[in-house]
Amino acid sequence: MSARTDSTFAGLPAGARQVALPAALLHQAVPEMDDPAELLVTLYAVAAVQRLRRFPRLLDVAALRAERPLVDALARFFPHADTDEAFRRGLEAAVARGTLLRADARPAPGTPAPPDVAEVLTLNSESDQRALDRWRRGQLAATGHVPAGAAGVAPRPGPQGGPGINVYALYEDTIGPITPQVAAALAEAEGLYPAAWIEDAFREAAELNKRSWRYIQRILERWDDEGREDDDAPSERRAGW
Repeated sequence: MSARTDSTFAGLPAGARQVALPAALLHQAVPEMDDPAELLVTLYAVAAVQRLRRFPRLLDVAALRAERPLVDALARFFPHADTDEAFRRGLEAAVARGTLLRADARPAPGTPAPPDVAEVLTLNSESDQRALDRWRRGQLAATGHVPAGAAGVAPRPGPQGGPGINVYALYEDTIGPITPQVAAALAEAEGLYPAAWIEDAFREAAELNKRSWRYIQRILERWDDEGREDDDAPSERRAGW
């Protein structure tokens, strides 16, 4: 057996956080990349966006640039080049390819922009693209923006400022592992419906043994269309957007 070196990977620890990579990214985009900078920026951006627990999922470009593992990887691949230049080159290539979407952090008038942020980015998925377009038009507040390196985000406050819920933990406890598509759907639901509705919809689905997001989504849509006696409709809550 060969001697272990300091650079040898120790293996995945039990309970390690998982990062889901879209199959289309691995099968279509990655094989076309010829610059390691683009590959590194893309992979770390996908992981960072998945850590965002609000909607829309807008990532601070400068915060991504400051991610220490990404900085170290760029420095190792390009030891004789400036890491800032390598990062910018990789980002430009990813945006040009269409794997990432980038926007100036000054949205439409009347929409709050994240403080001290010049650029934001997100994944080029259908839901993230739709959310970014709405944010640019001033129809959606940037509640999803957090620094790329944030270890976690507090759950949305409940009624009267009480404890909030973690919709991702609810999903894992009720249904199972979260895929990238489900994560995007959960983030979108958090931006559309009150936290109490989401929690009640999960509970109702579990009581009926209908453990699927599609069923829970139909419950939320029905309440949105028909209203609930004990809550204001989300359409009324969204009137101020």
